[in-house]
Amino acid sequence: EGEGGGGGGGGDAEDENGADENDEDEIGNFERGNVARSGMQLIGVGFNNPLLVSSISQDQGDSFWRNSAVHSHLWAADPDLNLKAYDMGFLSQLAHLCIEAKLQSGHHEPCLKIKKAMEVVAPTCNWTTFRDWVLTSMSCQASMSDEQKLTQAHTHIARAVAGCCMILKDCSRNRSSKRFRPFLDGHWSDEYRIDLAEVSNLIYWMAKIQSQIGIGSRKFGRWNHRLLPAEVTMPSIESAAQKVEGMGICKNRLWNLVNVSDRKQSDLPDIIRALEPHQQVFRHKDHDFCTPSKCQWPQMDSTSVGQLHKCGKPLTQDIGNDVKKKTAKRSTSQTEAEAELNTKDNTGSACGQKVFPIELLETAVELGKSTAWLCRSPQLSGPKDPYIAISHVWSDGTGVGVKDGGTVNSCLFNFFAGIAKELKCKAIWWDAISIPSERKARSKAISKMHNSYSNAKFTIVHDRFLLNVPWKEDGSPCLALVLSTWFTRGWTALELIMSKKVKVLFGNPVAGEPPVIKDLDSDVLAQSPAVSSRAHWLATSLIQRLRKPIEDISDLLAVLSPRSTSWARDRTIIAALLAGVPNCDFTVGESIITSKILEYVGKIPYTCLLHGKPTMRDSGPYSWCAATLDDMPVETSSDVQGGVTSKSQALLDIDEDGAIERKWYCRTISAKDTKQMKITPYGDDLAAVVKVQIALRYPHNCLLLRSSLDSNDDRALLLVPMSMVTSGPVLKCRYIGAVNMTIIVAKDMQTAKSMDKPTTSEDRTADSAIKAAGKDVEDDNSDWSRWTIRLGEKENNKTKMGAESALSKMKEYTEIWEGEEDDKSITGDDNNDEGDPSEASPAKVKLQNENDETIVFKINERSLISAVKSMNENVDSRAISRASPRGTKMLGDIYSDNDDTLGEAIEVYNYVVNVYRRRRFCSVDDIMRWYFTEYALGSAYVRKGEYAEAEKRFSCVLRACEQKSKLREEKIGVKAVEAPSPEARNGDAVTGEMPQPRMLQRTGTSNKMTRTLTATDSKTATITNKAKADKDKAEENRLKSDQRWYKLQLNAITELTLLAIAQFNFDGATNTYKQALRKFGEVPKDIEIEAFGGLWGRRRFQSFQEKDKSDEKAAGIYQRALRRFDTMFRKDHMLILITALHLGINYMNRSRFSDAESLLMRALDGFVARLYGPLADGQTALELIDKNEHRIITLTRYYVGVLFTSQQRLDEADVQLRRVIEVASSQGENFQSEMVRLSATCALGQNTINRHGRKLNLKNADKKAEEHFTAVLEAC
Repeated sequence: EGEGGGGGGGGDAEDENGADENDEDEIGNFERGNVARSGMQLIGVGFNNPLLVSSISQDQGDSFWRNSAVHSHLWAADPDLNLKAYDMGFLSQLAHLCIEAKLQSGHHEPCLKIKKAMEVVAPTCNWTTFRDWVLTSMSCQASMSDEQKLTQAHTHIARAVAGCCMILKDCSRNRSSKRFRPFLDGHWSDEYRIDLAEVSNLIYWMAKIQSQIGIGSRKFGRWNHRLLPAEVTMPSIESAAQKVEGMGICKNRLWNLVNVSDRKQSDLPDIIRALEPHQQVFRHKDHDFCTPSKCQWPQMDSTSVGQLHKCGKPLTQDIGNDVKKKTAKRSTSQTEAEAELNTKDNTGSACGQKVFPIELLETAVELGKSTAWLCRSPQLSGPKDPYIAISHVWSDGTGVGVKDGGTVNSCLFNFFAGIAKELKCKAIWWDAISIPSERKARSKAISKMHNSYSNAKFTIVHDRFLLNVPWKEDGSPCLALVLSTWFTRGWTALELIMSKKVKVLFGNPVAGEPPVIKDLDSDVLAQSPAVSSRAHWLATSLIQRLRKPIEDISDLLAVLSPRSTSWARDRTIIAALLAGVPNCDFTVGESIITSKILEYVGKIPYTCLLHGKPTMRDSGPYSWCAATLDDMPVETSSDVQGGVTSKSQALLDIDEDGAIERKWYCRTISAKDTKQMKITPYGDDLAAVVKVQIALRYPHNCLLLRSSLDSNDDRALLLVPMSMVTSGPVLKCRYIGAVNMTIIVAKDMQTAKSMDKPTTSEDRTADSAIKAAGKDVEDDNSDWSRWTIRLGEKENNKTKMGAESALSKMKEYTEIWEGEEDDKSITGDDNNDEGDPSEASPAKVKLQNENDETIVFKINERSLISAVKSMNENVDSRAISRASPRGTKMLGDIYSDNDDTLGEAIEVYNYVVNVYRRRRFCSVDDIMRWYFTEYALGSAYVRKGEYAEAEKRFSCVLRACEQKSKLREEKIGVKAVEAPSPEARNGDAVTGEMPQPRMLQRTGTSNKMTRTLTATDSKTATITNKAKADKDKAEENRLKSDQRWYKLQLNAITELTLLAIAQFNFDGATNTYKQALRKFGEVPKDIEIEAFGGLWGRRRFQSFQEKDKSDEKAAGIYQRALRRFDTMFRKDHMLILITALHLGINYMNRSRFSDAESLLMRALDGFVARLYGPLADGQTALELIDKNEHRIITLTRYYVGVLFTSQQRLDEADVQLRRVIEVASSQGENFQSEMVRLSATCALGQNTINRHGRKLNLKNADKKAEEHFTAVLEAC
């Protein structure tokens, strides 16, 4: 192999094959013919050796295409060739995996066609044989038919890609400089040097393709900028960074784009490579002095910018009237210079002014009607008129400017009118003329502004920068969009996320022609990473991320980070609106709004805690959180797995008290750390740095915390243990700040160690020293232990526990709780084998009722652990046991995730409930788990359609919760609960009676009972102080327990309410739902429960004063309840939606139509989303047709129809009311279903009268209305 070529099986150790005598030493402990532990042969691979199996001849045809055929060598799981055991380098490991995959280079025509397209966009790489393997594997996979994609051949390629990813990750973990050498083992000549960054880029490209189709590596996790060592990534990053200065692009916008990309700076080379051919077009004028941290333009006062003219050249006449002239120009193309001339208003402008009667807007806003203007006349549009909404930036001159309200340049309005005409729309919503000027009405209109975009047929993106970018099909317009002024402004994010269909205006490639209109989804965005450049896909992902629902705080940060606003405070307001925080008061401080956002969104990634900034508070709730969202780091790296990823498992839940709790790795700071590790404050904020420095003066009080040990991130959290709850146990800590941990062992040797070929014995000696040093560093992982840590808890005691003491007590109480029957430790066998995940599926629970008094539960314990862990990787196997109801209940949860195994879930839940019933003594925690299992059982019965059984279970839970509340109110309970005898509990009877005699409190003297430990100095602490601390902790634990019972109670109320509504049992629904409102004021009478009791018009018999008083009182209760439920359950809980429905009807009865529409549509959209899941593209909840829809949707439709009638949206009202009649009619002669049908019929008659008014006698409208009312009268 004189040139690194030859066959794949070339020998390294034989001189006649051209190998060096020293190659054997450098390659490692293998030579040709050696067999790896996996059974594969180890071979020497040269630079030019093909990694694909030689293809069959072309004339054999497509039927012999082996890559889509099923063979015995195909991988069904990620391959583990264990090549690192042979000290093999990264590139040689890759080569072996590629060869072992046995992919064939063929002549399959569809595959070759896709491969040709991929060659254009795939990352470059000077290791051509590897790139060829990558292109062949990806093109073969993409060309498979739908049937072939279900075979193991498709999976084999996905597993091969996963194997490449895992080799990369394994090599990056430790001794990366040893693994990441830029040569194949044994080929050290510079002519065979391989660019490691290019190889990594190819692997990343494959990983993104697998992720996009949802079959990425489950084990790999996230690919971020810290994955690869700097030696690999920095050369190409440095080269790209040097080109930024001369490109003329706003540095702030460019680096903001880099900051929100998956791999941050590692993506910079791809971005620069895509920008270079277009840098003249993409140049940002007047941004020469912008810096990476600050753009000079966002802070300008855009309200003083004069309004733009579109009449730089003679305007095409009467564009709106001549339908036949398809080639007529909407306006002449305007150059940047011409636009600048038109920025200022001149009295001698070429066009006149268009004036709109904006006083009409106030009434329209109050009634919830459209505020879009018809294109043909200065009149507000009707409910049936489709309209476009203009999304723009005022700094472009498309705002009001310095003109009087309602006045705009006629050429500019006509320009937008021409676009509306081309898109078959009749009206325009444009904030310059569609928002009233009166202060109160204006504030209300702005708060509802996002609805104007969501209701528009199209949103039009107008940006002067984009109008100067000629349209091309190469993906560059998408990159231009994310670098435009429009995309970097804060308010446009809200407009984009609310819009259904978005059209973007770009420059026409034909000079002098009007702008082209392109659809954002089908024309601008990339459809797959396989056939688009990396920069195009990156820009696409950034836009798509914005259009997805906000699921956690990192989603918000990714949206806001590249954007700016004229007023800094607006960013926090926009964040609250994007997150959908209900009833948010924007007059309070930013920190308060931020806490409301955190409370409502409820999930945050660990990386957001590594902010290095001052926190909201020094201790207590949100003491771990930066003061504003802008102070949090942006983490956008995506999970390589794709599809339904493990992202949710990596997120932290924020509870109502502003605390977070999770199992983390932590360790004390020992004396050894001063030799091996340098701990310094992370960040440069003085206050945060000083806080960390003060804490580090007392290292014995400090803990270091990390979310994972499998990471190259050298950052950690610095904590101080404050107290401990022994149930669990849980260690409560005070957040201090973020720190850097810098490994300094053998630093000089690692620096001196070259990534090139070792050529001397001294090099090999240094290498051995590095191995030893690396081993020492790796062994340091043994100092880290995994514990449940809670941050942000209210501190009743200011004395610190001490780090060593805290972890010692955590270990002590873990052992105590593992000894309890309900928390028994499970290790599987002597080897701690937790079983193969493949055992989880066939591990079906067998429940055998051997007699009336004994139930024997038989299950393979290893399979149980595997099954539970397949659902939740973070679960502790010690909590799983076939003898433990907790572990068994987890298996029930697994079965309940699949409709096909609901029967098994019900069996498991019944078994667990019976275990608890038979116990003579139950702890407080056991009782809670018992009724949570009852609730899960009821939910399973609902999904199986056994509603009577479900109602029995939910009623049981509700009675237990009420009894628990009553016992608490009466302050009953001492130390233990004696459960009823097994005889009294056997059988199928479900009474829901709470065990009465004695309750086990969370405080007590026994070590096996739950206590709270606080740090005290034995010399100075008094018994009184300790007793007080124990009492405070006991009260705190009691409040948390009560909160869990309260949530369970509300869940049971919700399910029983929905079961009652499903049978049109509105009296039962009313009586049940009222129980959810008890804590929010005096419960309204039946006639004040709007959705269920006021349906039949009983309020018509009340006086105005009586109605007004009761409505105001009911609204207050609903508002308080909705705020509380929004905080407790967040977003889409059915109880929130039911309460929103009631409040919406309350507003409608009081003629607050705009507010009513917002709440009723929230309820309808939420019900449909929860019960049907995502709808088809373009379909709305109003358009859903299903005769078997849940009755809560039917009921909501009725009220939406009544509201539309009040708003004069008569056609829309007609559709909804007729659907209500159709569904209710299918329910037979049930009294209350008949009342729904007749109410809708009556409303339909009123709708007919409203539609025809004085012309009621035309088209027999009077007879139609009479028929509706007569039908109602006769039925009554």
